[in-house]
Amino acid sequence: MVRCAENARVGQLHRQCRIGRRVAYISDSGSRSAPNNKVGLIVVDFVMATARRVLDRHPSLQVEPSVTVMAYGAEVWPGKPLRIGINGIALSPNGETLYWTVTTGTRLHALPTAILRQTSASEAQIAAAIRDLGAVGGNTDGLVTDARGRLYITDVTGNGIVRYDPATNAMLLLASDEGVHWPDTPAIHPDGDLVFTSSHLNDHFAGNVRAGEERFELWRLPLERRQVKAD
Repeated sequence: MVRCAENARVGQLHRQCRIGRRVAYISDSGSRSAPNNKVGLIVVDFVMATARRVLDRHPSLQVEPSVTVMAYGAEVWPGKPLRIGINGIALSPNGETLYWTVTTGTRLHALPTAILRQTSASEAQIAAAIRDLGAVGGNTDGLVTDARGRLYITDVTGNGIVRYDPATNAMLLLASDEGVHWPDTPAIHPDGDLVFTSSHLNDHFAGNVRAGEERFELWRLPLERRQVKAD
């Protein structure tokens, strides 16, 4: 997962960008090195043409040992537990805060981007700046922030969307629908609504989807009316 800050661009990557700093943040979930995931965060500076890895295997990015990924009321991939570390990441509108969650986990974390841009900052200093913002309520995938700085988290366990408001530190299951199977890739529509995908990824992991029967949906959540509908 990649999040760009301050007018960063690599090919077609250009997300949540603001003028000035030209920095991108990339999450490494370490899923290919499971079960001992080699998680980390990559900081790419386009002005200096450098990239460095920070928070290598840090617990806040790592799989939570006691957590089982649940989707649609069942364990995902029984007998071969799904172990995905840091996955969804998002920037605050001003680019000053980086948020992330762990898919095989339940908590939301945040970190000031200023310390990530300080190349002289030690691993200990970066780690000390991490904030645990609390339990989301289930397993997660993608994240996005709106113009007011509120964070929307896809809840693959609850078939819906959780909202975190940094102004109040409140975590709320904003909407849930039985028709949503593994919500992911949220984005804010130009009209202010939230759009996200329903990929049935849990069924793919289980081998329950035959070729030609794949189903991928795009959903829209009107943020003020809190009604979920499929497009």
